[in-house]
Amino acid sequence: MLNRILDYMLDRRVGRVGCFAALFLFVVACFLLWYFKSAIVWPPLLRSLPAPPGVVQETDHIGVGAEVEHFTRIYEVEQPYLEVAEFFKEELPRQGWRLVREERHTIPAEYYPGDIGWVDLIFQGPYVLPLRIWVNAGARLAGGIQAGRTQVFVYDHEP
Repeated sequence: MLNRILDYMLDRRVGRVGCFAALFLFVVACFLLWYFKSAIVWPPLLRSLPAPPGVVQETDHIGVGAEVEHFTRIYEVEQPYLEVAEFFKEELPRQGWRLVREERHTIPAEYYPGDIGWVDLIFQGPYVLPLRIWVNAGARLAGGIQAGRTQVFVYDHEP
């Protein structure tokens, strides 16, 4: 039955043009989906990740900067940056993410007195998906003690 319908469609000029147009539209749709996959996948994924207690809601936003080609979720937290890093190390594995790298840094601040301390965490997942996210939690330090809020950057770690 399907063969008869297909033969009938292809025997007619309108049917051939329709089949070609449908195939063309399918190829274009696949290309656009592949090209814009980051815009389709990352914003909802970043919004779905848990945020630590003490998030300052008015600072929470997702976007792509002019100099940064990754989708990034940025917000501030009223908690020490080391506790924020521990929160992510505990919560993200519960959602299927696996911690693949952790680094702690402290460097002298260039534009104000004190230091900058931060923790970089890279997670892979969730579960078997080949996605990677980078969590960066950092703050200004004065005399080794945190001064101000923790800045959190969560972004896709695609090359």
